[in-house]
Amino acid sequence: MDSRREGRVRHRLLRQRRQGRAHPAQRTQAGGLVVPGSLPVHQAILQSLTKLADASCKLCEEKLLKQIERDEQAVRLPGARDLLGETRVALAVIQNKKKAN
Repeated sequence: MDSRREGRVRHRLLRQRRQGRAHPAQRTQAGGLVVPGSLPVHQAILQSLTKLADASCKLCEEKLLKQIERDEQAVRLPGARDLLGETRVALAVIQNKKKAN
């Protein structure tokens, strides 16, 4: 992202924050914390993980536990509690899924 566009995006977000339309913890892609359209992507990734992974995938389990820790720290963000619950459910599904043949 070029610096002019990045400056415009930051200016727009600051203006939205002052007007009370944006959560203060939200940042742009340049800031890296929360991208407004990233929640559906996260949900799609969780859904595909629950379909593809089974109990033998220890790497999946480690990554989901790490994501749960991150989500627990970010419960102030809009939609974070719902996402935390969905991540916990996905972990439980993977842990209880039998190994594929």
